[in-house]
Amino acid sequence: MAVKADNPGLRERTDVAQRRRRSRVRYLVRALTGGLLVMAAVQVTRHSVATTLIKANPAQAVGIAPWHAAAREALASETFGAGSSPSRNLFAEREARLALGLDLTRSRALRVVAQQADLTGRADLARTLFRLSENLSRRDLITELWLIEDAVRRNNTGEALEHYDYALRTTTAAELILFPILGAGIPDVEIRRELLQLLKQDSPWREAFLSYSVGISDPRPTAMMFQELAQAKIAIPTPLLAALVNRLIGAAEFEGAWSAYSLLHPKERREQVRQNRFEAQSITTRLDWVVEDEFADAATLGEGLVLAVPSGAKGRAVRQLQLLPTGRFRLAGRVHDVVGAAGASLLWRLSCADGREIGKVTAWRHGETAADFAGSVVVPSGCNAQWLDLIVDSGAEETDLTGAVEFISLRRE
Repeated sequence: MAVKADNPGLRERTDVAQRRRRSRVRYLVRALTGGLLVMAAVQVTRHSVATTLIKANPAQAVGIAPWHAAAREALASETFGAGSSPSRNLFAEREARLALGLDLTRSRALRVVAQQADLTGRADLARTLFRLSENLSRRDLITELWLIEDAVRRNNTGEALEHYDYALRTTTAAELILFPILGAGIPDVEIRRELLQLLKQDSPWREAFLSYSVGISDPRPTAMMFQELAQAKIAIPTPLLAALVNRLIGAAEFEGAWSAYSLLHPKERREQVRQNRFEAQSITTRLDWVVEDEFADAATLGEGLVLAVPSGAKGRAVRQLQLLPTGRFRLAGRVHDVVGAAGASLLWRLSCADGREIGKVTAWRHGETAADFAGSVVVPSGCNAQWLDLIVDSGAEETDLTGAVEFISLRRE
């Protein structure tokens, strides 16, 4: 029996139909893929635009990209405020919760929810939420400030200072808020003890705080803190110690001034002139030799005190504060190569810090050739600090006074 031959026309029509179906499927796939790509591109663009608007206009950013967790977080943070209306704060809380629904790691959103809990009297919940927010990020100043206040309310000084540290590490702006509070706590022994432990950690804000503390109206607590820092082997920048010495002297706190000065110069003796050969110091205090501004170009510290005083000039050239006890002292020294006009002189004067003159010793006057000079002065009771001044008079003629004071000493007789 013969087999019926295939129909070539039928086979061709079938192949054409299959090709058309495959073509339509490929078209649909391409169209769908293209559409999805366009949609993705639009979403990416909206997300990018929203990201750029977060700081300037978070509400607009949320309108452009409602799924943007950071935008909703920023809107919540910007909207919430202790002085805002309840409805406004509820809106902020809702935005914060939506942000957390999109991203549970949004610390500021969690902080807004915590703030609302605190504002509505749920202190325990607020504390828990603030701590969770801090666990996510320690870079939120509002969170750290709340935790500081909470620790203070519970009289937990150590915990409060720990949050001070976090806050001050976050931004230098925190210094304006927190340094005055920390400074006010320095006189408190317990606070200072806890603060010392914190300062041992070499926090990045330590030097800035020490600098601030030097400027506090009453320098005595700062002096105590600096002594405790030194005892704990914590380095204190030399300029800050020098500034503290001068602050204490300005407040007539001479005992504290000497204690602070001893941290700078532990080998110096209180009952003697410091730098008796007028050695120059890179950083000076009033307990060191200080050249008066009017003689800045006429008196030079270094290898002795070198003088080049223009004609007609007179007055106090250099001075140093002494802290001598009551008693009789011998002031002596040596000059060399001093030349000046008629009437020219060099005179050492010792006066109490309150202005009472104690005594004078002439170091040189025109017509004298002796290099050495000496004299006695008596420090009376009630004169706890004294100024030792070199008074220069270049004479009446138009001749400069030149020369040098080689050394000076002041010792009890």
